[in-house]
Amino acid sequence: MKVFTTVLAATLLATTTSSAQETSLRWATTVPAMMNVSQDVFHPWANRINEQGKGVLRIEVSDGASIASTANWFDRLLNDVQQVGWGILSFVPNKFNGTAVTGLPFEVDKAEHASAALFRLYKSGLLDADYNDTVPLILMALPQNALHFARAPARTFENLNGLKIASGSKVSTDVIAALGGAGISLITTEYYEGLQRRTVDGILTAWTAIGPFKLQEVTTYHIDTPLGGNQGGILMSKKRYESLATDARRVIDANAGEQMSRSWATYWDGLAEQGRALGKAQGHATAYLSSEQTAAWRKRIEPVTEEWVKATPNGRRLLDAYREFRTQVERGN
Repeated sequence: MKVFTTVLAATLLATTTSSAQETSLRWATTVPAMMNVSQDVFHPWANRINEQGKGVLRIEVSDGASIASTANWFDRLLNDVQQVGWGILSFVPNKFNGTAVTGLPFEVDKAEHASAALFRLYKSGLLDADYNDTVPLILMALPQNALHFARAPARTFENLNGLKIASGSKVSTDVIAALGGAGISLITTEYYEGLQRRTVDGILTAWTAIGPFKLQEVTTYHIDTPLGGNQGGILMSKKRYESLATDARRVIDANAGEQMSRSWATYWDGLAEQGRALGKAQGHATAYLSSEQTAAWRKRIEPVTEEWVKATPNGRRLLDAYREFRTQVERGN
């Protein structure tokens, strides 16, 4: 599909209808069409909406080659260049500060549980400042980050002793620093080259990145412990969502919400297991912290969580509420 470069042209596309009643919305992602999540999740979601919304609503999908960055994706959404969008919320500067509570280290193991808790947090109204101009259709706390190294560090588990570790968010960089490493800011597509050229010793990222970015080719050693994570979501601008006809909004709502978020997160948890399997198949070594080592790391990292609480408006209340919702989900409530 041709990429329109002006708001006017994209708006005309969004309002084109295949019948007098059918609304067409343009959905752009930051993920290329050939990647597994596009084929397994994104396209089936859009196809299901199109099937359920025949004559009422249609989603036109444009994949990642046209979207330079998540921040660019978010700007395009607010400017109505596209009407539905997926992106990594953690990478949008100074916007989803409360949502980042799910990215704090040592809080959760499963993306499924964290994502359900996140959507409940949104529905509680505590994240209204994050979503004052958008409506989240699906919210996901992505699987937790682990440490992945080009080669086994000749170190103990007491700290990272100055090792250069690449990451893509402030919380991740703070975690690395708290563990004694040197944080290097890179985006995911730069991890392979950084490891290959040894400009970094390791990366802090989720296991889900291993396969799609072929990181099993440039790593040999992993420390698997939950060191925080990113958040993703499908959003619509609030203005565009509220302008939908009742029937069109009903189709959207039937394919959104907590259960859909949880289902997607379960898929992402599966991707993390695939990443672990790829490392194992390559003969990689994976280390797990003992209970004593985990306690020591948690103590070192605790100031990162406390700093987030102090720096985030309503931070303590957000963290307490998230923990309560997560506990409910883990108990099956």
